[in-house]
Amino acid sequence: MSSRAEIFERNLQRLLRECYAPVQAEAEFRRRVGAHFVAAVGERACRAEQARRHKARPAGVGGASWMRWALVAAAAVVALVFVRPWERTDSLSAPTLEQLLARGAAAARAGERDTWRELGVEGDLARASFEGALLEVATPAELPARVQLGALDGAATLFPDSRARFARDASGAWTLELERGGFVAARDSDAEQLAAVRMAQSLLVRTAQGEFELRGAFDVRVALESPDEPEAFAACASAPESLVHVQVRRGVARLAGGRELARGADVFLCAGDVLAPRDAGEDLRSAVDGPGAAASSASASERALAARGVVRSTDGPLERFEIVALRNVNLPQVATPRAFEFVSSSGAFELLFDPSGADGLGEGSYTLFAVAPGFAVLRATCEVTRGDVAQLEFELFGGARLEGLVVDAASGRPIEGAYVVSEHDSQLAVLALDPQDNDRFARSTRSSAGGDFVLAPLSAGTHSIRVSAPGYGPSWANVEALAPLEVRAGLRVELARGGSLAGAVLDESRRPIAGAVVLASTTDFESKRPSLTYARAVTGADGRYRIDDLSPGAWAALNFGASIGRVAPEYRFARIVAGQTTQLDFAPPQAARVLAGRLVDASGAPVAGRTVMTSADGTLDAPPRSRWISAPTNERGEFRLVEVRPGRNELYLTGATPAEMSWVAAVEVLDQALTEREIVLGGATLRGRLLRGPGEAPLGRGLVVAVRRAAEGERFHGRVLADEDGAYRFEHLEPGVYDIAAYSTDSELGQEQREVLVGASDVAGVDFVLLPGGRLEVSVRSADGAPLPAELDFFDERGARVRFSGQDRCGPDGRYVARGVRAGAWSVVARAEGWREARGAAVVGAGQSTQLEITLER
Repeated sequence: MSSRAEIFERNLQRLLRECYAPVQAEAEFRRRVGAHFVAAVGERACRAEQARRHKARPAGVGGASWMRWALVAAAAVVALVFVRPWERTDSLSAPTLEQLLARGAAAARAGERDTWRELGVEGDLARASFEGALLEVATPAELPARVQLGALDGAATLFPDSRARFARDASGAWTLELERGGFVAARDSDAEQLAAVRMAQSLLVRTAQGEFELRGAFDVRVALESPDEPEAFAACASAPESLVHVQVRRGVARLAGGRELARGADVFLCAGDVLAPRDAGEDLRSAVDGPGAAASSASASERALAARGVVRSTDGPLERFEIVALRNVNLPQVATPRAFEFVSSSGAFELLFDPSGADGLGEGSYTLFAVAPGFAVLRATCEVTRGDVAQLEFELFGGARLEGLVVDAASGRPIEGAYVVSEHDSQLAVLALDPQDNDRFARSTRSSAGGDFVLAPLSAGTHSIRVSAPGYGPSWANVEALAPLEVRAGLRVELARGGSLAGAVLDESRRPIAGAVVLASTTDFESKRPSLTYARAVTGADGRYRIDDLSPGAWAALNFGASIGRVAPEYRFARIVAGQTTQLDFAPPQAARVLAGRLVDASGAPVAGRTVMTSADGTLDAPPRSRWISAPTNERGEFRLVEVRPGRNELYLTGATPAEMSWVAAVEVLDQALTEREIVLGGATLRGRLLRGPGEAPLGRGLVVAVRRAAEGERFHGRVLADEDGAYRFEHLEPGVYDIAAYSTDSELGQEQREVLVGASDVAGVDFVLLPGGRLEVSVRSADGAPLPAELDFFDERGARVRFSGQDRCGPDGRYVARGVRAGAWSVVARAEGWREARGAAVVGAGQSTQLEITLER
């Protein structure tokens, strides 16, 4: 049984807590004072207990009553001191919503009769988790709030100065009612990790301008705001600022009338319906032959079309499918895929032409993917131009099945949870190492606990399979010639430890830039991958970033800065070494020569969002062996190259991948702080295809080099990589005579070369059929056996000079490998400063690797 002293001590502690409950002092101060009093009481209890045990004094209350009552009196005095100053201002009541918002705090309550409570803050977001039946949240002018929607496995992020009400009924249906401001609501797309009952849950969004429903995976932005140009829209009885702006980033928003807004929709709602532009019909993304089909078909006939077609399977037309449109652009610009969903009894679809790209396809080159559940993805290229309607047909099949194993390269043990993805069947130009960034556009799977995986359904043909896992660098495997419905087993992929990229991002004053986005992208100088791999990092308060788990080799680093909407990033190159961290800073030098310029096309329009490069050491070796300086062009086509060397600088423009480049100008840089120059690009384009003889199938692993003949001699113009269909393209060519050489980068086929005359108009149909060839490995040494970094000239059996790269040159080890050499007799001339040139001869056989050693003498 407890002693009277113990009972007293417990009551005293309870009394102290009750005394401090209404005190309106700062929370931290109240906590600290309360802790001191409780500690004092505890200490007193310990002393009393020790005294009782040692019989130093009686265990009853009498001997210590004066001390206990002194503590009670002190507690009462302190409580009065804390409470008294606020008694005249009614401070004993809870703070109002207005008071919380005025303090810059976000607030929430679980019912209209409940008091508002302040939300905790993590980072730059207030946080709330909703598990009950009702939650009302309000945010101040400077602080957003994130609300986790419990069992829905979703979340809503309220904008600053917003107010919303979240509710859930007995059936589990969710409602989000927006009173002011805006929010972004999102939910995961990994169906394998969600039970079917969860996938069936929906989120009903209610506003003063109507409601819509979100199911499955979604990412939708909703805001009460006015259009930038209200006069461009039809009239609405409500004030413009009360319109509801809905942007569907992922999933489908179903309006009350049955109409569906699919991914990419960007509309304003008025009285529950889409507010139409004054001179345009409804959004084509409404389902065809489904809800709202009549209105959609009518609007399609009134507006210009970009493409139409049909999607069918071997059993007939498909009724439900998606057409994903991916615009083909040059790096560092990256297009976002847009999914157009269709429900059609005939399998027919139509895509609108829209120069702005908001409601359809703008002018340009696209890859269109037909996607349907249970079928392999099928792709087709499409050129969209005003006045022309592309005709397309897709016949989908069940697809092939790929089975494999992922293991640790060092130990051979299986790796669980490895991310396996087909670059060919993913509807993305850039493919993140983080699976969450790829959304549903990646055809992927995960390895099991035994390291095995199944990837299906896959399209017919060749696939580049990328495999990655935390703690490892990514690895690639090529799977050749998959047949429809084939089951291909036995693929083994080994993952090795990778390296890291780290550094700092500094401004012009060399102060750290926080929140800057830095990407690391693979750089393949041998072939054009269907999707470029990238990893992302954001700089901290110290301006530093770090990206781990990169595979050894060449990577391009892109600094997008902290400002959203930047036209083009800053571009650097780095070489990653296994087990090491490569340092790469984005820091402008304090004093250096600057080449400032403006880039315009043949019509005088600025060339924006591209990257201008020049070699800092005058060599054309592939980065990062040669140091390249780069700078983006802004919306006016302006660029600034820093740390350029004085004298003649050859400027190049990057292409569709980091490995591609084309010459734009030669600029004489003065030996002074600033040189300025406007550059006008050539207006002609040259394109063609690479084919694999003798069946002339498309050659996807091919390289094309262009050299222009000029009065001062030959000038390297550029290099491009062929895509999966063997197509290649050179842009911005000046009139003249060009030697165009095509190579196979897998060394199976020999190169071919053609002379092409380029005038003021485009040149098409410059095709190459490549026959079996080999490799020529050249080694250049001095008489005493020391390696020499010599320059090389290659001549075929006809005496024609052939280039295999921008600058055929041995590395520090004195070695150079020419891949894709046509079978036959070759001669090679080696030159090095301070040495007499020498010539060697070799015969290259089909499918062989031939060695040639050349010795230079003084």
